[in-house]
Amino acid sequence: MGLTPATVAWLEAEIGRRVVAVEPLVGGISSTVVRCVLDDGNRVIVRLIEDREWLAREPLLITQEATALTLLARRPPITPSLVAAGDGVLAMTEVPGRLIVEADALAERIRAMAEAAALIAATPVPSTAPLMPWRSWVSKPPQPPTWGHRARWQDAIQRHSCGSPSGADATSVLLHRDVHPLNLLWSEDQRLPAVVDWINACPGHPHAELGHCRWNLAVLIGVEAADRFLHHYLELTAGAGASDYDPWWDLDSLLDKADGPIDVAGWHAVGRTDLTPDLVIQRTERFLESVLAQY
Repeated sequence: MGLTPATVAWLEAEIGRRVVAVEPLVGGISSTVVRCVLDDGNRVIVRLIEDREWLAREPLLITQEATALTLLARRPPITPSLVAAGDGVLAMTEVPGRLIVEADALAERIRAMAEAAALIAATPVPSTAPLMPWRSWVSKPPQPPTWGHRARWQDAIQRHSCGSPSGADATSVLLHRDVHPLNLLWSEDQRLPAVVDWINACPGHPHAELGHCRWNLAVLIGVEAADRFLHHYLELTAGAGASDYDPWWDLDSLLDKADGPIDVAGWHAVGRTDLTPDLVIQRTERFLESVLAQY
């Protein structure tokens, strides 16, 4: 899937350069993401949201990404730079790097992942920023998944229903909301990965960022990797006002995954064909069991 002539014309008018080639990129599940090669040899990445119903429900999608890139503009190499934003379309600079999803290689980079997450959490959000505050994506009322250990998931639902941790709605740090290995680009000359795909950026409690990443690490490597990520993050953010981690954040992420079948297509697309639905379920159950053991 590429760009329409109208979108190409918009981009050329915004940047004053001609687009000579358009290359689709892997990973654009909810939107079209392409690389545009310009007549001066530079390249920009363009996100196009073609689902107008989604835009009608979430009118700030492009604004959220543009705002996050602006807030993080002074924190290279953590994000791309904003080039232009329009109606359902955003252009940004291309950042160097590659995805790393192999278990052994990823395990060596867990502290760097925690450093990137801590850097994001250190970014204050002005009260005037056009961002919707964090909200849980768990279905109401949540239901145990058809593929899980029913009693264990019912326990998770009961504990989650007690409500979010104290102070969860009173903070205003920047959240990516989707920090995980498929949104991290690693290059040889960067200590930290570049974090891409900021379409769900919002303000909220810094720990709201962690559960989703921990689940991904538990699936890609194992529960120990998820725990190590949390340990590094809390160590790096000690004294920042949110040192005690409440496992409720993990339950919120896990229950969000419970609403539907296990989909491994995204991991297969980047080479992790070892992750079958059965293996993902097995590792998800182990992670849930470890989370519940913290209560």
